[in-house]
Amino acid sequence: MRVGKWDISPNKIKYMSLFFATEIAVFTLLNPQYEDLETRSSDFEFNQDEISTPKWAYELGNHGPTLLTLGQYSYYLLGSDQWGFEKAFVLTESLLAAQGTVFTLKYTMNSKRPDSSNYLSFPSGHSAHAFTIATFASIDILRSSNLDNKEIWASLPLLYAGYIGWTRIDAKKHRLEDVITGGLIGALSSYIMYDFHFDKSGRYKFDSSESRVFISPSINTTQSQFGLNIKVFF
Repeated sequence: MRVGKWDISPNKIKYMSLFFATEIAVFTLLNPQYEDLETRSSDFEFNQDEISTPKWAYELGNHGPTLLTLGQYSYYLLGSDQWGFEKAFVLTESLLAAQGTVFTLKYTMNSKRPDSSNYLSFPSGHSAHAFTIATFASIDILRSSNLDNKEIWASLPLLYAGYIGWTRIDAKKHRLEDVITGGLIGALSSYIMYDFHFDKSGRYKFDSSESRVFISPSINTTQSQFGLNIKVFF
């Protein structure tokens, strides 16, 4: 039973999230980029002559994970969703799980990027981040009870995440397998986390305030007795 506002996930999930958060922080502070001394370009830099879209269109993909993140957290924390705080909390756990897994693989595989900028190609962090947000949002939309044409709306964040992945290939930052693997990591992370914490209607499963009490009359005509039956469902 939930005992406080921040008591949203089981301790095992909290410890896992803390582990991944620590891992990400350590790698970020140490910043072992395994750079190729000939190029030294960052993850967000690109050669404009090599991309097949206008610069503004590419930047929508390059910074797409940030845009998705700002939009989703704004909706949960500033919107009218009854479980917005819980969903923002679980979304954070999903992101930590996905990005922690990506960081582990990146620094284990040491795969060279197609543009030779460094050895952090596999898997794609952009794709993992984008599909974590997009999958979480899409599931939430599909389980919403007050929205028409849910399938159409739910497809939009996934299409945008797919576009983000494509721009990474177009700029020679990743190969197709990098993007697919990153996308699968993000999608699985969100699906598992969302399905564990929320029911088929998108309501938080473990809130004590959602307990339901049913009261019905009981009549025994033989012995002329009257009473009440009380059932409580948690």
